[in-house]
Amino acid sequence: MGSNWIETVLNGVYVVAISHFLGAELYGAWAYAAAAYGFVLGLTWFGMDMLLPMRLGADRRDSAGFVGVTLALRLALLGIAAVGLAVYALVYEPPGTTRLALLLVIPLWPRPGAVGAGCLHRV
Repeated sequence: MGSNWIETVLNGVYVVAISHFLGAELYGAWAYAAAAYGFVLGLTWFGMDMLLPMRLGADRRDSAGFVGVTLALRLALLGIAAVGLAVYALVYEPPGTTRLALLLVIPLWPRPGAVGAGCLHRV
């Protein structure tokens, strides 16, 4: 319980430091890119964080195949979202910090938590 408070305080200090360091305009671009990142990751989960442990707990015989298909599906969705965001940033955003922020957030998506490795530890 104490770690939640510490994490909350550290997140608050982080936001204040980032907003002070970046300024109003750059903070807006950073927040826009962070929101796009969170939105895309939310779409690619599709409830799999609950479905995967439930399915693996019910039937462990075909667990490797199910995990493989789930991982491939999530990676495909992340790839489609990355291409879509890159096209959006290059076509609709004017050159500047917002376009750069949207393009720089794309390489963050294939991290382990984004593709579902975190939910496998709970199984």
